Amino acid sequence: MLIVFDDSTNVYKALHAGANGYLFQKNISEWLIFSIWDVMEGGAPMSSAIAGMITDDVLARGASKTPADYELTSREVEVSVSPGRATVTKW
Repeated sequence: MLIVFDDSTNVYKALHAGANGYLFQKNISEWLIFSIWDVMEGGAPMSSAIAGMITDDVLARGASKTPADYELTSREVEVSVSPGRATVTKW
């Protein structure tokens, strides 16, 4: 969707209505063809300002689920946390 509005209400309305991406008209000339190909390949192109707005909004709302909501086994939790740890396993 090419749009001039940059408020989160219009962004979310468009995305909920089925838009595959959300781009500002003011800087589209250099990204239009790339964005069309991106949508055709299953992507969701967005202006960086829109992506930042959505990220800020999600962070402001907080996590909607807690780790317990995912019903992971202790091993699944261990594996998902381990990439962030600097542990070395010697063979």
